[in-house]
Amino acid sequence: YTAKDLAMGESSDLAILEPGARQVSWSVRLAGELIRWDWSSGEPAVRDLEPVRRIPRGRFKSRGVPGRVASGITGGWVGFESGLEYSLVRQLERDRGIEWLVSQPVLLEGERRHTPDYLEVRRGGVTRLWDARPRARRDEAFEVAAALTRRACASVGWEYEVFEGLSEVEELNSIWLYGHRRVPLGFDRMRHGILCDAHNAPTLGALLATSRSRPEYVSAVWHLVWLGEIRFDLSQLITENVVIHCAGDVDG
Repeated sequence: YTAKDLAMGESSDLAILEPGARQVSWSVRLAGELIRWDWSSGEPAVRDLEPVRRIPRGRFKSRGVPGRVASGITGGWVGFESGLEYSLVRQLERDRGIEWLVSQPVLLEGERRHTPDYLEVRRGGVTRLWDARPRARRDEAFEVAAALTRRACASVGWEYEVFEGLSEVEELNSIWLYGHRRVPLGFDRMRHGILCDAHNAPTLGALLATSRSRPEYVSAVWHLVWLGEIRFDLSQLITENVVIHCAGDVDG
């Protein structure tokens, strides 16, 4: 492969010259330079990692839907190459345990050449690589690449997961909540009162029917759901009868 392949965003898992080889080599991009990483000196500075290749532009009849979104985790931009990757980004952005996120973080070479979709750094120091791939497209080539990635992560103390997507209802609920990720006006002032209301309200409808259900109050409720401080089963349709649970601190 060439530097041009990486720059143009080649996303296929391509075989290299030594099929069946077991050793995995790592390449990362730091300060604009793609380098082969020697783990004998420890792990790379994961918060300084840059995507090893550019996200390609979408083309007419293209299967992928590439783009990028502002990240509340990093304060920068996170790229995606498909609707499924975008769905995964929404899930990761909502996870309060994640401290850092990078797209296209490393290039792995062994039986195949493979670039995982995302790297997350969790509180407590756990680092995890992610691939987004629907079950229907988990063909032999992907399974080889996934096995390579899993083995590579295990050898350095990292974790690896494959995201296969959400149910239709969960996906729609995720999209709805993603629209409430930004802190609404007056949120800090209303937060404690809303959590107290949520602690005493059995359902979402009861919470929204309180005397303080002004538009700004409703926006703050949905932001608290995004934050996970008000919770309910996102695998079901959102109705007024959804049973809620207050997970936020009502003592403060």
